[in-house]
Amino acid sequence: MPTTHAPEVLHNITSPWPFGMYRIDILGPFPIAKDQIKFLLVTMDYFTKWIEDKLLTTIMAQKV
Repeated sequence: MPTTHAPEVLHNITSPWPFGMYRIDILGPFPIAKDQIKFLLVTMDYFTKWIEDKLLTTIMAQKV
């Protein structure tokens, strides 16, 4: 009799664009570093788990 492995628990995808979901986090303020850097902006694509980061001196909509 062949052995089968049970898959992990499946979860429903509630987004109409399941592969277009991102997370954005702003961390800081940290102690001032070189070039007046105080903040860290981190984005993550939920599907690919791709992470991008950016160092910022100020938080402004044009930079995000």
